[in-house]
Amino acid sequence: MKRAQLILLENPVIVTDEDIKVGNNFYYKHFGEDIVSIADSTTDLKNANTPDRFFKKIISTNKQIDYNGIDFGVVDVEKLAFNYCGSSQAHRRGFIDGFNASQKLNEKKFSVADMIECFNAARRYRMKNVFEFECGEEYLDNMQPKTFDIEIEETETHIKILRKLC
Repeated sequence: MKRAQLILLENPVIVTDEDIKVGNNFYYKHFGEDIVSIADSTTDLKNANTPDRFFKKIISTNKQIDYNGIDFGVVDVEKLAFNYCGSSQAHRRGFIDGFNASQKLNEKKFSVADMIECFNAARRYRMKNVFEFECGEEYLDNMQPKTFDIEIEETETHIKILRKLC
């Protein structure tokens, strides 16, 4: 068991504070610009963290994530496909493709809580007469992805989330 962090990007990732070596995937956050990017490392990043930026090693690349029934607001489509289609790889693939197509048709990018925060932020900035953002799109681009501290069990091909940590 080890501690990690689940970051709910468009494709959720699991990251740790382990050293990032050449060739590792990493999550990068620069506070001054609020940029989130995922890339392959071309250099060791052991001491690259500073007060205004941080790097975290992505350990979920090419691994199946088992959410273990824990609600993170993410649907475990792989598990659903197995439950509905059994061991048939072709049927599971079809289920997953259909599920993803359906999600795109009904996709909500922001929760009610996100929209309330957006409204409150606009109200705060209006009252102070200080506008941090030029437009709504800039505010939405600067929203932070949801993150959860978790405890995991890891194998060569899978990561099982054991529990959320407080």
